[in-house]
Amino acid sequence: MRLEIKEMSEIKLFKTKITAYWDEIADEWEKKIGDKGDPFRQHMITPLIFDLLLKCKGRTCLDVGCGNGYLIPMLTEKGFKTYGLDISPRQLNHAKKRVKENRLYNDDIETIKVNRLQRFNIIIANMVLDCIENINQTLRNCYSLLTEGGFFILTIPHPCFYYQSKSVERIPSYLNEGFGKVKMTNVTRDVLFFQRPIASYLNALIENGFIIKKVLEPTTPRGLKSYLKQTDRSELPCFFIGVLAFKEN
Repeated sequence: MRLEIKEMSEIKLFKTKITAYWDEIADEWEKKIGDKGDPFRQHMITPLIFDLLLKCKGRTCLDVGCGNGYLIPMLTEKGFKTYGLDISPRQLNHAKKRVKENRLYNDDIETIKVNRLQRFNIIIANMVLDCIENINQTLRNCYSLLTEGGFFILTIPHPCFYYQSKSVERIPSYLNEGFGKVKMTNVTRDVLFFQRPIASYLNALIENGFIIKKVLEPTTPRGLKSYLKQTDRSELPCFFIGVLAFKEN
């Protein structure tokens, strides 16, 4: 099934609907992600995050859009004092199995009043910005929540590709911004995502004060090739991108 990307002007999306969606799939998401993440997180995204963390300084960390909180114990084991923030109360109920409740915030990073939170050395937005309509406001809030010299780690699906039924397909109309829905394994409802070219993400970081330090487009690791229908994708990047940026002193 070919993915259809619709224009932004067609969207009628409200925060209550987003919250309701992530609440509705919270139990399925818990089964899908669990303690270690799905195969993509285990073999690609989590190692990518920890590779970028080697270049960061500081020990306080905020996991934005933390979902069931799977990443937080891993960060804690590495010595980071980590907090989680998510828009969905039911996702956070699962996170409470892994994280102390006083380290979890139920809020929307797009509209949060930043003065109610402490400042963090590191903020991680792990597979989140592609689910957010207003990335400029989101990045402004993340920038405000960072300490001077703090680091921002961003992971997103590669905007050139999308994943469906264990197959990686090319995104139609890559240069046009819009939104679409995609089927996720072991989740009954289609996931809404926002399509933007890579330049939109990088320019938004720059325009909101960040200095980009590193961008990663890794190829598909061996552990994922057996999971996907395609067995040889060495000539293509995997369908994830990692970005490390920082807030200048």
